[in-house]
Parts: sequence; C-alpha cells; structure tokens
Amino acid sequence: MLSEGDVWVHSGHLRVRGPDGGRALSLLAAGERALPAALRKVAARYGDEVIVVKRVALEMRVSGETALVSEGALVDALAKAIEEKLKRGARTGERAVFGAEAAWFESSAVFVAYYLEALQAGSATQFPYSSLSSLGASWDAVLLHCEGKGRVYLADVLAELHRTCSPGALGRQLSEATALRLLRQFGAPGREPLSVARLPVALSVDLASAGLAPAAELAALAELFALWPPARDMTIVRGEPRTASILERKVSAAGGLIAWALLLESTGLSRAWRVRDQASRDAARALGCALEGLPQNAADPLLLLFSHEAPDASLLPLLQCDPVGCEALHAASLSLAWERGWLEGDVRVCRVAERIVAFAENGIVVDTLDGDDLHAAAEELVRRLSRRTGRVPRSVVVLDEALPADLDAVLAVDVSHVPRWQPGLRAAASVLRHAARVDLDCELSDMRKWPALLSVSPNQVSVELRRGNVNRVGRIREVSRLGGRVLSLSVR
Repeated sequence: MLSEGDVWVHSGHLRVRGPDGGRALSLLAAGERALPAALRKVAARYGDEVIVVKRVALEMRVSGETALVSEGALVDALAKAIEEKLKRGARTGERAVFGAEAAWFESSAVFVAYYLEALQAGSATQFPYSSLSSLGASWDAVLLHCEGKGRVYLADVLAELHRTCSPGALGRQLSEATALRLLRQFGAPGREPLSVARLPVALSVDLASAGLAPAAELAALAELFALWPPARDMTIVRGEPRTASILERKVSAAGGLIAWALLLESTGLSRAWRVRDQASRDAARALGCALEGLPQNAADPLLLLFSHEAPDASLLPLLQCDPVGCEALHAASLSLAWERGWLEGDVRVCRVAERIVAFAENGIVVDTLDGDDLHAAAEELVRRLSRRTGRVPRSVVVLDEALPADLDAVLAVDVSHVPRWQPGLRAAASVLRHAARVDLDCELSDMRKWPALLSVSPNQVSVELRRGNVNRVGRIREVSRLGGRVLSLSVR
C-alpha cells in the first residue's frame, strides 16, 4: 500500500508506453520513483480531506527521447483517476462518500470515527477501514493513539464519534482505565477553566463527575465538543455535579459568507460602507443573497447575521423592501474598483434581457439602466459614474449584443425578481467577485454553499465550518466579527 499525507492507495499499477521495449522499461522505473512525490502533491490538493483508493491503474504514453516520466503528468493522472472513482461513490452523509473502489472522508477524525464504528460492527478488515488497522483493533488502542496527537485532535475524534456512532457506544467499547486517562486530557493545568458562565445556553449536557461512569462522562464531553467546538481547548472543571447549557445549534448553508466578510474587511469596503440602519441592513442582506446565490426571500441564519439581523429574525422579502440603502453600497463598490485600478479600461454597454447593462473589461458590472436607446444610456452611465465616484471611464463602447462572458457575469451575481435592486447589487457583488479572484485566488463557486453550524449569544457568534472549505481561503481566520458580533471560528 502506498500512502502520502491523507491519501492511501492500496494497489497501484503503472504502465508506460515508450518508443521501444528497453526504453519503456527505463521509463517505467522512472515513473515508479516519481509516484510517491506525485501522490504527495495529490494529497496537498485535498488539504485535510482523506482519500482511500483500492486500486489505481495509470497508463502513460511517452514519445521521442524523453528520459523521465513527468511528475506533473503523474499528478494530473492520479488526481483524475481518484476523482473518477469518487464520482461513482455513494454519498452516505455530509462527511463521507463510499464507493466500491474509493472512499472520501472530510477529515482524518471523521475517518477514525467511521473506523471505530466498523470495529464495533466487525467490519474493520474490509475496505476502506483496513487502511487504519495499524492504529489497533480496539477502541482503547485507537483512542490512545489519538490522544498522542493532542487534545484538540482527540476532541475532534470524540465529536465525530458522537455524530457517527450509536448512543452508549463509548460506555460499551471503552475500558474504565482508558476513559479516565482520556478525561485527564481535558482537565490539564494551565488551560482556561470551562464554567457554566462561559457557555452559551439551551441544550443540556451533563458534565458532572459525580454519579457518572468515566466513559459516560467522556460521552458527555464528546457531545459538548460536537455542539460547541470552542470547548475543545478549554479545561473542564470536574469534582461537583453541574449541568452546562449549550446553545441549540443552527444550521446554515451559507458558510461562505464568512469568507465574504473577510473580503469586505480586507478591501476596506466595510469601512467605506457601514451598516447603520434598516435600509443598509436590507442592502447587506441583498448583497449576501447575490454572493451566495440565495433567493430574495431566504432566511438563512448566517445570512441574517451577515446583515446585522438576529439569526431568527422574520423579515420581508427583498421585493417588498426599498433599495434606497443600495445606492451607498453601489458608490462605495465602484470607488473601491477605481482605487484598485479595475475600471481603467473601456466600458461596454449592451442590452441584457429587458435592461441595459454596462461592463468593465474584467467582467465587473458597472451599472444597470432602463431605456431603449443604447447611446442615451451610455451618456447616462457616464453621468451616474461621475456622480458616484468623481471619475469617468476612458471610453464607452456600445455593442449590439452582450458577450457570453458578460452574460455569465450578470447571471453569477443576480438575485431573481428584484429589478430595483439590480444596479447596486450587480456592481457590489461583481466587484467582490473580482476581489476574490485577485486577493484570494478563488472563484465565486469556491465560496458558495458551505455548510455551517452556529451558536449565537447577544454579543458573540460561534461558527463551525468544514476544514476542506476553510482551506480554500487561507486567510479566513483573520475574520474577527460578523454582523456586529465577535466571531469565534472553528473547523471540523
């Protein structure tokens, strides 16, 4: 078995076709030497995700006098073979995909939790779990191995066990001695004491040592870590009965708004355009819908927090709201684009559906206007751009029809059925889309529809994101506030 990072290949076959038999043999040897490095690069593409492949067969064709098999070609071939096998897998949950010849796990902690479940079911010798046989054949051995990787990793595995295994599994599978040893990991001196006052409120979790068996107390901690990840790095105060309250978790499908909050802050747009009143909160909600591709009546809790609303607020659909707050957002976005040099070229004006739209050379949607006369619209565009930014474009080019790239730029950031919001929303969202490409090397699709879990107190919000998504935006941990609340960010 070949493994690098978090990618395991149980069986690999490499066939090299060269200009003659002897040449092909030397190329095959070169390819075999390059495979480990290629596998490392494939593993780097997946970040903290785990890939297990039963068998990979690669065929490389080498022509001419090439002396070595290209490592880059091997990386691409390996990645393509793995992805093809994963596409044929069956998604069984949010954190794992299983196929006949490949399996994907969101993190190594998820893989370990599934392995422990397989140990309990007697299927740990089957693919893909046999990859972890070196960790041990009992829950005690595996969890002691996890303990050696640190308390945060151990807490991640316990949290995944809570999500994956049946209630009471820890009590049935773990010895009392091991449970006590693991509990000591979370009461180490020098850690921040975890008390009832420090926790958010709602779902009851028993943290008492009195009257609980060690494994049951560990199971309570596993629930705590699953519900509120910041507790992983806090000391658990033991020795007296206590019940800690945890906020009922809210589920969001718009976790990428954390990344957009980073861009709002890092580009300075959040300082130039501040959310102060209901009109600007409505504009922030509309912007969040455009960035995340949400409908105009969406009530996602992270979207509401992004727009400085309560996560359970009941609001009117955008169609019934006045877009007056969008004008300031429009002006601030175009000013930012000018400062960054993104509007220095020509501006194209063309008809898109029933409206006239102006585009910068890089796909930024500068403005959206009504009317039938394209040339009159071009003159109005110059006046509006001058009013908003104090500048005018180098030239305005009138086109009979929109370019395919321009149509894609509009569709990518449009919020349907809210025409009055389109001028400001299209401009602001497309400016941020371009900022994501330039500053984060990310496309809009990379930052959309991230699943998230959150708990909210009056002044703070804790958000848990998938590690694979967070790894796409390396600077996301710089975000310290969301919707006026202090942000505590964790990954799983």
